[in-house]
Amino acid sequence: MRERERATKDYKLIPARSRQKKNLLMLNGYTFAQNHTPRLWYCSQKRNGCKAKIKMSDNGYILRADTDHCHTPPMYYINKLGEYRLYYKLIPSRQKKNLLMLNGYTFAQNHSPRLWYCSQKRNGCKAKINMSHKGRILYADKDHCHTPPEYYVTKTGEYVLMKSKKC
Repeated sequence: MRERERATKDYKLIPARSRQKKNLLMLNGYTFAQNHTPRLWYCSQKRNGCKAKIKMSDNGYILRADTDHCHTPPMYYINKLGEYRLYYKLIPSRQKKNLLMLNGYTFAQNHSPRLWYCSQKRNGCKAKINMSHKGRILYADKDHCHTPPEYYVTKTGEYVLMKSKKC
């Protein structure tokens, strides 16, 4: 769906963190990043084929928004300091260690408690997460070459993998 909006400032700016160089813009739960010009913002999932984009005026108003996304929005929460953080959960796996689930994708630890790699790494996926010792996401490369795995959640809260798609 393509939206043409009157000039509006109905969005949030997420301040850049340590490894990010630029702020993110959040509109309707989706995040956008600037590319080469300060007036154009592209969906953060552009590398994965999403064509959503926003055109801004020089004074920060949205002039035009193409909000047709081919994915679900990322899940963020706001901590006590007012910072936006990616929401994730730990789910038990058949092995001794938990899996980390972020936006429907699962990640496993590999030789380090701070580094999490996509569960499809052996099939070529390069997505990874770097965590702080306090459990905060410091960096997330969320570019997957596959769809998220499908899990069934039992009444007892157990996650059962339904099927896995390869890259």
